[in-house]
Amino acid sequence: MGIIAVYSLQKTNYFDTINYTSLNNIRFYTKRTFNYNYPRNSHSRFQIEYEVEYKYYEHECHILTKKIKNDYYREKNKYQQKINYKDIPESCMKLKTLEEQYNNYILKLKKR
Repeated sequence: MGIIAVYSLQKTNYFDTINYTSLNNIRFYTKRTFNYNYPRNSHSRFQIEYEVEYKYYEHECHILTKKIKNDYYREKNKYQQKINYKDIPESCMKLKTLEEQYNNYILKLKKR
């Protein structure tokens, strides 16, 4: 038996209810029963939200890094001189610190 998806980053006929992650407000779609099955601030909800954000930032990081590399090679060939890489995309930086952000967020909630 395979893993059953409980969300999608894109709206579909199956996942038609919009939700946002608590930490970084990333949009994702679920079935209507999602909030009942995964209540806000529950461990299971944090696991889902972490996965949503990880996949979102991973995708954004990949796309933007590819664009930067393509721009670099296009410009390099155009001018025949080395140009500086742009800053690391924010999504890549978010991806590196996401686990720590979630751990800190959960700790703050537990202290309330």
